[in-house]
Amino acid sequence: MIDTLLTRLRRILSKLVTRVILIAALALLALFSSAIIGHYIPDWVIDYIGIDSLDTILRTLAATMLTVTTFSLSVMTSAFQAASSQISPRARQILRADGTVHGVLATFVGAFLFALIGIVLRATPLLGKKESAILFLFTIVVVALVVIEIIRWINHIEGLGALDATLGALQKQATVTIENYSNAPALGARPVEGLDTDVGRAPFVPSPRDGYVEVIYFHDLQTAAERLGAQIVLAVRPGDYVTKGAPLLHVIDDDLPPAAHEPEAMKDIDNAITIGNIRNYEQDPRFCLSSITEIATRALSPGVNDPQTAIDVTHRLTALLRRADPDDHAAHPAPKYPRVALAPLKIETLYRLSLDVVAHYAKDAPEVNIALDQALRSLAARSGPAGRAAAEGRLSACSDAVG
Repeated sequence: MIDTLLTRLRRILSKLVTRVILIAALALLALFSSAIIGHYIPDWVIDYIGIDSLDTILRTLAATMLTVTTFSLSVMTSAFQAASSQISPRARQILRADGTVHGVLATFVGAFLFALIGIVLRATPLLGKKESAILFLFTIVVVALVVIEIIRWINHIEGLGALDATLGALQKQATVTIENYSNAPALGARPVEGLDTDVGRAPFVPSPRDGYVEVIYFHDLQTAAERLGAQIVLAVRPGDYVTKGAPLLHVIDDDLPPAAHEPEAMKDIDNAITIGNIRNYEQDPRFCLSSITEIATRALSPGVNDPQTAIDVTHRLTALLRRADPDDHAAHPAPKYPRVALAPLKIETLYRLSLDVVAHYAKDAPEVNIALDQALRSLAARSGPAGRAAAEGRLSACSDAVG
């Protein structure tokens, strides 16, 4: 239950609008708390602070934050468009999850709303001198936060949308996703190979719409399976595209017909699989590797002809594939969700989506082929059994290309 809540909360907080709303809510809370606790302020504080300048500060803050927010949004939009057109259309998705951009814009919008509503409250009888003293103190805190965020924004903006920064962000996300995959190739479920039931004949839950499987909440599926006393076998994994009516999962329960399934359990099943219009990096190592690989294929296109970027991507892919099947990997733990089954993602698939694609586009780039040969030799020497077999199977073809 906690895992599901944390995953859902993380997805909500990753949206820019969520952070803007939270910061704006804190600003409003500070404003209205001024009216509530102001009468506790001693008189000498009012004379010491000098609240006569409060209106000027609020007006300046409101005007400045409106301008800065508009400018920052235009910079962000330009960076996203540049990254989409020059690096990869998939780069936009990782840039949209940039926590620094979210924090800066949320602070700017929150400060603007704080100043604007503060000006309105100052024109009402709600704020006397004591209440205004509290508002003044909150205003100083807001100004300090704005200064800090402006400094962060200046430091961050110079790399926003740049190739190296975008590649780094993609690799960082891919590292987390692939390490999770390495620890649990079936994402915590049982491998399908461990079942002796004919899954194809079991009743299935159809997809309610067309789209990509973005996230699967395995805890919800485990809970539903326990209620039903059944096994749930997933027919899809995160990143798969499904059409309306296609099987999402099979419910293996010989004792109950499909119509007898508990409504609450079926509701958990319906809510456990999120289907959207775009793929998500969180549980989909294939999408992570494909997004990084696409940068290399663009770099190797005749119109760009940038083999050094392709070599850089090859090195990053090597590090990720090494993490997918390390030679010192401990045995996989027991399934966390024993009533849920999923076909594990094979290492061979990850190689096919990454280094194989780079090799295809690097036929006329000997320097990239040399980098690929070195990468495969490194992976063959330092990977686990599956990774070693995948790398060794490609070495001869790559060596022939190098000559």
